[in-house]
Amino acid sequence: MFSQARGVAGFAATFANRLTFQNTNEAGFTIDNPASNLFDFYLGGYNQNYINTFVSFYGYKFADLSNKSFIKSQFDLRYKVGAAHYFSLIANYARLEDNVFKDLQLFDNIKSGYALGYSYNSIVGPIELKYSWTPDNKKGFWLFNLGFWF
Repeated sequence: MFSQARGVAGFAATFANRLTFQNTNEAGFTIDNPASNLFDFYLGGYNQNYINTFVSFYGYKFADLSNKSFIKSQFDLRYKVGAAHYFSLIANYARLEDNVFKDLQLFDNIKSGYALGYSYNSIVGPIELKYSWTPDNKKGFWLFNLGFWF
C-alpha cells in the first residue's frame, strides 16, 4: 500500500503584445514505499500526455530520470513574430530523490535542461520544432510536434 500526490502551479505574463514569460512549477511525492520502482516519477522528453507518473523535461530522453519524489521548475520565454510565428527559449530545473523535501535542501543535486524552439500556428494546430540539451551530457535532441495534445 502506498499513496502519491502531485501538483502543478504556474503563471504567465505578456509584455508589449509580443513577449510572453511563463513559469510552471511541479512537485510529486510518494508516501510509503511501493514494492516496485514502476510507480516512481519519470522525467525526460517532451511528452504532454499527462498519464501515470511521466513528466516532460527538456534535455533528457523520455523517462531518463526517475525517483520516488521530484520538484521541477520550468521557465519559458516566447517571442511572437508576425501573426502566427513564435520563437522560444526554455529552461527547466529539477531535483529527484527518495524524499526531496527531507532536510529542505532543495538546491542540491539539481538537473537542468534547455531548449530553443520555433512554432507556427497552422490550420491543423501548432507545429513545433525544438532542440533540447543538457550540460550533464553532450547529447542534444530534436523534438517535433504537430497538432494539439489531448
